[in-house]
Amino acid sequence: MQPTLSVFFGSNRTFVSAFTASDKGLELSFVDTIPQVVKEDDEPQEDLHSALAQLSTHIPTDLTSLQICLPIENVFVHQFPAVNSKLIDDVKELLAFEIRQTYPMYALEDFNAFVLPLTPCLDGREMMIAVLVDKKYQLSCERAASELGIPIKNIVVSLFSAHAALMYNYPEQADNTVIIFRIQEHFADVSVLRSGLLAYYGLLPLNDRSAIPEIFEQELEKLLSEYIPFVDSAFVYGRGLTPTLLRDISQTLSLPVQRLNAFRMMSTPLDPRTREYCAKNAHLYPPIVGAVLPELQAAEIIRF
Repeated sequence: MQPTLSVFFGSNRTFVSAFTASDKGLELSFVDTIPQVVKEDDEPQEDLHSALAQLSTHIPTDLTSLQICLPIENVFVHQFPAVNSKLIDDVKELLAFEIRQTYPMYALEDFNAFVLPLTPCLDGREMMIAVLVDKKYQLSCERAASELGIPIKNIVVSLFSAHAALMYNYPEQADNTVIIFRIQEHFADVSVLRSGLLAYYGLLPLNDRSAIPEIFEQELEKLLSEYIPFVDSAFVYGRGLTPTLLRDISQTLSLPVQRLNAFRMMSTPLDPRTREYCAKNAHLYPPIVGAVLPELQAAEIIRF
């Protein structure tokens, strides 16, 4: 892998990290955050552009490519009954229909979209998941990223880059079924990987944070009754995760629960203070780390 900069335009701040390849795998060579975030396309963004331009003077000078990661909460995610993924025109026609029905103010042409099949449910039903990135929002991210002066190689979505980070950092889970909870302030993303394949994606409202362990327990029971026969372990990450909450979730769920450490299998030459920061905040970085890794199920993704 060539020296690469990863930028995650999160919903509450922007994360910037640089990675190189070493004999031991990925090496973290730079990490920083700024409080500015991407706004709607028609809103002024001088503060974000200025912050990124200033940050560009501190990043390593040997970086050759830029990976952009977009937050899942800033894109549309839609599930629908699967059709033969080899029939691209049929998939496109069905997706266009679903957009007209669900988002009547939009058309397929308004999005950069991709579709991915899910593994079959327990009753044999087959579904697909569509991820729809508003072209205006993506353009805003690209304009902001241009301040860093590095050519963009790829644009990914945080849910899928986090999955890649999990598989890289926990190779022992490659053949297992794992459930992943990303905890934000008012909601949690839930996804399930079966041997690295996406089996489920859902969204949970978190109106009462004290009830999160019980909410996750109910979600696990639903998954085991409808979608998957078993789960080997659970991983938790996101800015809403605290040590106390991790403990409570671990005590509530009847399976092993771990904080998703995005830097678990990574080396770094950075100073001890930065290493300490990374150790404490590793659960915030799965999207950033995964953005520079190969996409899971890349061969199955249909892009429009």
